[in-house]
Amino acid sequence: MNQMQHPPSQVMRQVLIDLAVATDGGTWPVYHGREPASPDNCVTVYTTQGSTLSRVMIDGRIVEKRGIQVRVRSREETPGWLKADEIRTTLAQSLYRKVVHVESVSYYVHSADRIGEIMSLGTEAPTTGRNLFTLNFVASIRET
Repeated sequence: MNQMQHPPSQVMRQVLIDLAVATDGGTWPVYHGREPASPDNCVTVYTTQGSTLSRVMIDGRIVEKRGIQVRVRSREETPGWLKADEIRTTLAQSLYRKVVHVESVSYYVHSADRIGEIMSLGTEAPTTGRNLFTLNFVASIRET
């Protein structure tokens, strides 16, 4: 298996920051693994079920894709949907052989594959009324 020192969600959080579709604080902050109660507008990345594809015959390394879910939360529906669409489009068109750094570890993120449609989860009614959107995909991630 492709061992990693950080969860895939944390690596993809850094990818979103590096691709300038989310921020480390400020407008549209991005978190991983746990969504805070505030701010209203934020992005959270979760690790989900991935898939094992094959084994490289030369060295026996397992080829796998890490499961990722990106959740966008927003006070208003349209800005939230637009942010989710920006993330989807950027990952589909701009993520290719990207090297990102999480703490002192470098990761090679080749691509985001099988990116599904944006799913609207509705609102957090009756509590806040904030809008929720999710985007699911698998990503090829390994330490460099």
